[in-house]
Parts: sequence; structure tokens; C-alpha cells
Amino acid sequence: VWWLVDPIMATWFVNPWELDWFSWLCWFEAKQTSLRYVNKLTRKGMVNLDFPILGFRETETGIKMRKDMEKLQPFDYFFLRCNAIPDMVYVSHFANYVFRSPGVAGFAELSILNTIVSWILLVLVIDTGYAVIHYIMHYNKLIYSAVHRHHHRIQVPEKNFVDVRNYHPIELVLTSAVTFPSFFICEWIVGASVVSCIVSFATIVVVNCINHSEFDIQIPLIGYHSGDHETHHRYPRSNM
Repeated sequence: VWWLVDPIMATWFVNPWELDWFSWLCWFEAKQTSLRYVNKLTRKGMVNLDFPILGFRETETGIKMRKDMEKLQPFDYFFLRCNAIPDMVYVSHFANYVFRSPGVAGFAELSILNTIVSWILLVLVIDTGYAVIHYIMHYNKLIYSAVHRHHHRIQVPEKNFVDVRNYHPIELVLTSAVTFPSFFICEWIVGASVVSCIVSFATIVVVNCINHSEFDIQIPLIGYHSGDHETHHRYPRSNM
């Protein structure tokens, strides 16, 4: 990839807002803090709404598995630390696209099409792209064993966004690569706006937090059940 070898392009790739490095590090810490806050807020919301616990968690096997998974291992911390920097790069480019791209409508140009319709389409396209990547990671034995298996070590996810981001850095690159084409596709079909981009991003973060929690949440209208993802963690080729 020639542009990563070029010093100017490499700097832009890591720092598209052209911040000085002190400011970049401050934003990095702000991003980490905000993720922890979103994680706690989502969890607090689920507790306050008194959602039931997934049934498997209260079985003898489930209780034992939860206890075994209670503490993160050194390699979990290693992957989480490794993922923090490329995640910052991804968020920087996402913000750069949302607030600087001429194709993204600002607050003065909002419509039903580039907000609600665009938000729904964005979530569907991003999720479809991820589903394809996810399928390949499961059915290619080399990729699964070298990359995706680590994420499935967590058989009863309940640390919310911590468990979401506890995967191999290559997986972060693959899943992030799905996102930007999705924005361009939606921008081309129905238009995109600051609102649809931010809300779709937040939707995916919150749903991922719920999928990696112990709470039993169902939305029958769209066939959603958080327990499906828990089952997938225990039986990797189910509920894909």
C-alpha cells in the first residue's frame, strides 16, 4: 500500500484532522473515556429497565462459564490495547467524513430521506457487509483460527463494549473496511446527513453492547433477540 509508505500520506491516514500530537492524544483519551461512559450508560439503562437475565446464565453450566470468564486475561488486555489506536484512526476518519464531506448534509439541509430513511439503510447496509465478513471468518479455517477464534473465547459475553472490542486487530481492520463503502452507497442512493451517520453509528454501538451483555432483550417486530448472539458465542456456527 504505497500511500502508507509515503510519510505525508501516512501522517494523514493516522491524523486526518492534522492535529498536533498533544491534541491527538487528548482526543484519543476523550474517545476512550466516552466509550467507557457509553458502556456504563448502556448497562445502567438495561439494569434500570429491569430486563431479565438470559436463561442459560442461571444454569449450573452458565454460572461456571461466567465465573471462568469474569476476569480478562493478559492477552485480552493486549488485544484491547492494540485495537485502541486503529479504532482512533477509524473514528477520526468517520468524523472527517461526517463533518467535512460535501456529500453529507448538514443540520440546515435535513429531510426525511437523508435522516430516517438514510439511518435505516445505513444500518442495514453496514450490518449486511459485516455479515459477509463474519461468514468468511467462520468458514475460512485459516482466518478463523488465526483471527476470529479469539473473540469466541468469550463464550458468555457480558462486559458489553469491552467484549465487543476484544478481538484480533485484523478483525478490526476488516470490519472497519466495511463501514465507509456503506456510507458512500447510502449517500449515493438516498443521501446522507450528519444525523443519519451519527445515529447509525450509535445504533450499531448500542446493539453490539446489548449483544455482549447478559440481558434478555427481544424486539419481535424485527426478529431481534440478544440471546441469539450469546448462543453464537458458545456454538460459533449457529445464528450467523
